[in-house]
Amino acid sequence: MKSTTRHQSASQVNKDRFHTDRSLLHERDKTDESMVKSRAEIEKMTDRQVEKAREKADQNLKKHDKVTKEERAHTDSAISTERKKKKALQRQFFSEERIETNSRLAQERDYTDTETVRHEEQLTDEQQLHFTTKEALTTRNEFLAIVAHDLRNPVGAILSATDLLLEEIKPNERNGQLKWIEMIKRNAEVAYRLIGDLMDMERISEHKLEMQVANYDLNRIISEICDNFLRAAALKKVNLVVSQSKEPIFLVCDRVRISQVIANLLENALKFTPEGGKIFVEIESSDKEACVSVTDSGPGLSSENQTKIFGRFEQIHNKDRQGLGLGLYISRMLVQAHGGQIGVRSQLGQGSTFYFSLPVDQ
Repeated sequence: MKSTTRHQSASQVNKDRFHTDRSLLHERDKTDESMVKSRAEIEKMTDRQVEKAREKADQNLKKHDKVTKEERAHTDSAISTERKKKKALQRQFFSEERIETNSRLAQERDYTDTETVRHEEQLTDEQQLHFTTKEALTTRNEFLAIVAHDLRNPVGAILSATDLLLEEIKPNERNGQLKWIEMIKRNAEVAYRLIGDLMDMERISEHKLEMQVANYDLNRIISEICDNFLRAAALKKVNLVVSQSKEPIFLVCDRVRISQVIANLLENALKFTPEGGKIFVEIESSDKEACVSVTDSGPGLSSENQTKIFGRFEQIHNKDRQGLGLGLYISRMLVQAHGGQIGVRSQLGQGSTFYFSLPVDQ
């Protein structure tokens, strides 16, 4: 009995469970269906809202595009107008600038043409003046050359006559006439030397200076020239000292011309050395060259005068004019013709040293 009752209860439970499951399934289906419907409605609503938002955005974009297009068109118009104004201003500015530039160019051209004509006239005048001056200089140089050549012979005759008179006067017959004869001789020698300078200058200017070169001992040349100046130095109470090398110094040179250079330097030193002063002549030599220097105790030279003392017709002391100012100029030409150099070292108040160097014969 109890077993039957249990069986019935279990069966009832199963039926109830079945019905419950069916109910749950039905409810789930309903719920799913309801959820599908709700989701569809929500999706439709969302789609409608999105579509409205899109339409609104499109409308806004269209409005914005329209405004943008209008603004762009306005900006393009303004830019175009500004460009036209700029071009007009540029054309006006360049036109005025071109007119002004053309005016300036015309003025410059007129000024240049005027200056060109003026310079051409000046050049023509200078050329004519140069031609006239050249003719005058040529005439003057020819005149000096002729005068110098014509004076050389009579002055030479005076020197020869004074030498004969001095030889004929016996020592016990020397009287006051002797000093006059010696004075004539000294002045004739000065005149003869000046004439020689003029003739040398003419030869140098025409490149006709000729030299007779041979091998000579420089010591001997200097000794002979200094001996000729001993009397003149003694008369002025100037001490002339010569320092020579012990060994001979041989040079290939024109003996007469080198003697002339040394004589010019000694004469210059004697002219500016005061009474009681000293002149020192020195010879130095090396394997390549020999150097002769003449040092005086005169007033010295400024640096400015040292640069022009060897120029033609230069007279440093105008108040003490004792020559033509050609001695040092001719000396420079003669030394350079031998391949040597000449110069001066001096300070104001401390005397001067004139020197020249010549290449030594190897």
